[in-house]
Amino acid sequence: ALKQAKQNRYDNFCYMSLFDKTDNSRSITLKADLKRALAHNELEIYYQPKVNLHTLQITGAECLLRWNHPLDGILFPGALIEAAESYNMMHEMGYWVLEAAFKGAQQLTAANIHLKLSVNMSPTQLYDPHFVDHLARFARIYAVDLKQIEIELTEDVALSNSFGVTTQLKQIRALGVSVAIDDFGKGYSNLAYMRNIELDTIKVDKTFVMELGESPINRAVIEASKLIATAANCEVIAEGIENIHQLHVLREIGIVEGQGFLFSRAVPLPEFMALTQQDFIVGNSHARRTDTDNKLHG
Repeated sequence: ALKQAKQNRYDNFCYMSLFDKTDNSRSITLKADLKRALAHNELEIYYQPKVNLHTLQITGAECLLRWNHPLDGILFPGALIEAAESYNMMHEMGYWVLEAAFKGAQQLTAANIHLKLSVNMSPTQLYDPHFVDHLARFARIYAVDLKQIEIELTEDVALSNSFGVTTQLKQIRALGVSVAIDDFGKGYSNLAYMRNIELDTIKVDKTFVMELGESPINRAVIEASKLIATAANCEVIAEGIENIHQLHVLREIGIVEGQGFLFSRAVPLPEFMALTQQDFIVGNSHARRTDTDNKLHG
């Protein structure tokens, strides 16, 4: 109850009975499992391609954490993050993901595949005074050009400590690492932080893209994001592209890059490397990869 009360945004009290959280035992099990997962190499990075919406060529990838649980199979980040936060292991897990991304970049470079990889940054890392040192050390160990790495942070993190965030991000960008705001426009956004933080990329929240056909407001938000990005001298990436209609509308707006199930889900590194050697064919409702020359239908 104490933990829930602290998490409540408006109410600082909470009533709790033994029957209110039926998944308590499962959560406790996940916490213990996470320590074992880190020790036994059960975690894995999957790669979701970022695609040029006009040429349909892969331009990079977002690194997404997956858990090869021995009993439950592949688990998505939600359960992992909840367990890590409850167990005070976000710091350890965040650096595991960061180092895994550098390993992936090393393997891509060895295969003559030169693409930028994006890694989600946790709040604990943003406030860690040694984060920049970790970036430089991983770059040396794995012989990776830091221009191949992009750090993604959410708007709530960017808003949480303006001076500290600004200082840390300046040092990160000074290394050559790109900085992106993820889930742009999601929920309440105080856009004043855009005046203080230098960014390389704005990632429009997927809900606006996935619901493009439901309300003209969604298109307006994406268009406004494009205007803001132009003024801030940064790029725009659209997330959550699932069909051809969304692709065409984004092209009309002038969005150059995107990612989503229309092109590919997040896949293990060997599959991602295979995708980079092929071209997309976009049909009436889906996209697939082919070894033939790049074509666009529909």
